[in-house]
Amino acid sequence: MEFRILGPLALTTGEPGVLGGNRERKILAALILLANQSVTTDFLIDVIWQDSPPHTARQQVQNCVGAVRSRLRRHGVSAEISRRSTSYRLQIAEDQADVLVFRRLCEQADEFAARGDIDAGVARLQTALDLWQGHVLEDVDSAALAGHVTALEEDRIRAIELYVRLEMSRRRARAVLPGLSGWARQYPYHEGLHCSLAEALRTAGRTADAVQVLHELRRRLRDDLGIEAGTPVLELGHRLLGRPQRVRVPAVALPAGTLPAGTLPAGTLPAGTLPAGSDDLVRTIESAMSSLSTVLELLTREDRLV
Repeated sequence: MEFRILGPLALTTGEPGVLGGNRERKILAALILLANQSVTTDFLIDVIWQDSPPHTARQQVQNCVGAVRSRLRRHGVSAEISRRSTSYRLQIAEDQADVLVFRRLCEQADEFAARGDIDAGVARLQTALDLWQGHVLEDVDSAALAGHVTALEEDRIRAIELYVRLEMSRRRARAVLPGLSGWARQYPYHEGLHCSLAEALRTAGRTADAVQVLHELRRRLRDDLGIEAGTPVLELGHRLLGRPQRVRVPAVALPAGTLPAGTLPAGTLPAGTLPAGSDDLVRTIESAMSSLSTVLELLTREDRLV
């Protein structure tokens, strides 16, 4: 592989000056990210200057592409940057870029998993995930590339989640913990990855650590982003603690006189509706009804502590 973007932008030639200046790096990053696809000049202008391009932007893009092409050729990189009308294309083989290899391996893993060949699926995913050296193009700052970068990061997360599911189906919870812990650190707000980590910890007999993972996730979401964790996180937390998910029912105060005619006051039952000799049962039911609000309040306080 000569082109790497699953982490910092890099070429395997190892030559320190092969990537060029900031503008050339951004153009090369865009061409690799969209390898074997047409990339318009307008898009490359956005990649470099965003909303404030100079009036010479098109000519500068052409000059930068020419400089990138010359650098690749001079350093022995086998790749062709072709131009057609108002677009450019980096034409490379599938095994020349880590992003292309990653996508191919993920497709193969999906196919193996669908056929029930778990071992082959896991092997492909391990190889695919090992290609990553950080976040996509983590040293290239361009808002125009953000959507493509995010989509590729989401592909990585889907591969991680499939890998974990397959390994868990082979009862290999302990084996996935080191990698999964590292991925959860790289995506500190991703609820799905943290739920997977908590499930793996629980399966490995580390329930206390699993509870702590979800507790810290909820704290980060609340303190850093100002949001609460979603239902899957809350439900998993309750399962880890051995209790069912509680549903909070807010109290509603009704104005006096709004209850329909015949509505009973709280804590009473109509006479004659139970068989004779049911006095003890009636008292038990009335006592439970009168203390319902207290029980609900206790449950609410308990949930706040989880």
